[in-house]
Amino acid sequence: MSYIIENLYMGSECDAYDGKYLKMKFGVNHLLTIDSKPLTLEAKEGFTYKHVYALDDIDTDLLTKLEECNQFIDEGRQSGGILVHWPNSGFLQQLRLFECMGNSVDAKSTIYKAYKLEKLAQQFKNGE
Repeated sequence: MSYIIENLYMGSECDAYDGKYLKMKFGVNHLLTIDSKPLTLEAKEGFTYKHVYALDDIDTDLLTKLEECNQFIDEGRQSGGILVHWPNSGFLQQLRLFECMGNSVDAKSTIYKAYKLEKLAQQFKNGE
């Protein structure tokens, strides 16, 4: 698990399943899962929880879901602490793009248009 900024931690699914430790050591009371499957009911117990569906694939589009995630992260940071875990490194690229756009999705931005064009080209290449 990694400390990012005050009350925000990034970690693995294993970290998310260690609820007692998260609460006692770090004050975490929010969990955000970005994955194809949510955490078990037992793991979510006692936490404010959000699951964002995403395949564990570097080409998965998460950028369009980041504003929603950002709101939940802000809520978690303000109320004690939040752990975020996601499936792959492709998410980090999209997170950087989101930051470059001022922490919102700007459909008119040239970098966003380039991102969408790249996704479309990838779909075409994969025969989707």
